[in-house]
Amino acid sequence: MQHLAVAPLGMTFLTSQTSSYAPAIGIVGVVILQCLFSQWGMMNQVFDTTPLTFIQALICIGVGFPVVLIALILQRFDPLN
Repeated sequence: MQHLAVAPLGMTFLTSQTSSYAPAIGIVGVVILQCLFSQWGMMNQVFDTTPLTFIQALICIGVGFPVVLIALILQRFDPLN
């Protein structure tokens, strides 16, 4: 089933039920890009930072994962659409 949606800039487009994977794809994409930029030596030099250790990365994931899980549960009970 397709639905008509209006984007913030006034553009309209058709969406479908398969777009339910969009948040997961977005989260995975952001995590990959964040790892790339935080661990890449060139970015560390540009921003005068150091790469995270494995334990520090696990702490970040451990703190962020419950937030994503809660958001997905809330979306299930009270969807924005």
